[in-house]
Amino acid sequence: MKHYLLTMAGLFLGINLAFTQNFINPDLDGTITGSPGDTADFWYHVPYTDINSIASSSFFDGPDLTDMTNPSPAVGLNGNPYSGPTFISGLISQYDAQNVFHEGIMQTVSGLTPGQTYTVNFYQTVVKQENQLDTSGAWAVYFDNTLAGYSAVSTSQLPFNSNSLVWDYRTVEFVATNSSHTIKFLPYDDDGDITQSLTNEAGGLRMGIDLINLGTAGISVLTNELVTQVSPVPASDHVTISFKNYTNSEHQLLIFNANGGLVYERSGISTEEIQITHDDLGSGIFYFKLKNDQNYLGSGEIVFL
Repeated sequence: MKHYLLTMAGLFLGINLAFTQNFINPDLDGTITGSPGDTADFWYHVPYTDINSIASSSFFDGPDLTDMTNPSPAVGLNGNPYSGPTFISGLISQYDAQNVFHEGIMQTVSGLTPGQTYTVNFYQTVVKQENQLDTSGAWAVYFDNTLAGYSAVSTSQLPFNSNSLVWDYRTVEFVATNSSHTIKFLPYDDDGDITQSLTNEAGGLRMGIDLINLGTAGISVLTNELVTQVSPVPASDHVTISFKNYTNSEHQLLIFNANGGLVYERSGISTEEIQITHDDLGSGIFYFKLKNDQNYLGSGEIVFL
């Protein structure tokens, strides 16, 4: 769906969110309002003017923030996220000779080491949509305007409005050439037929993507496997972040506000739970990352009333 405007968080992204060596809001969480323009917090859509996009206009370049009941189950714009409350689904489809959909997302990451190999890790699924019934597809991953690669193809025989989507783990590598790169994700149709059709299972394709993380080759990468629960959400007084697969190694907690600014930091964490109070942060939506000396280990969202 078309994005009519960029949120202040999105405008801030290109300036101040690039200090981290990973994605902000990797779980693609956001608020679905039901109107065009919904997207995951801190993520842009790939504009139709991008050299890698085949979208015919700005009306055809906006992906959809999606959950099990939104934005439109009647046409297949719904599905179960891999993790968190929402995920992104993007369409590649040709309506007619002049109108082509190509809906992707992107975010800029800095703090990279030129010459270092990085892995882009994520989960994908074939979502489908009414008139877009292709059963197989993938994601094309770019760093700036260079193709890093295509993810391995996923397939699905589920109906177009299923809430039983099966998610596949995928990874694509690239070698950084600068300290900062914009990582782009565009749906890719492996059979090459993107024609919209009521019946053609090799036609238009809708793909889902969730939990996108960046890691260094040879080092464990960011996953949400360490963070098992954040409760309560929302909170008025305090939240407790609990862990599974806990080890006694010391970790560092970083918390960012909705504009991507670092507002809280705690080092030397070696307990199975962390408690954060309203007095620590104030009211609002916050995103946290847990890291050790080498890499990020978990992430999530905190909401204080």
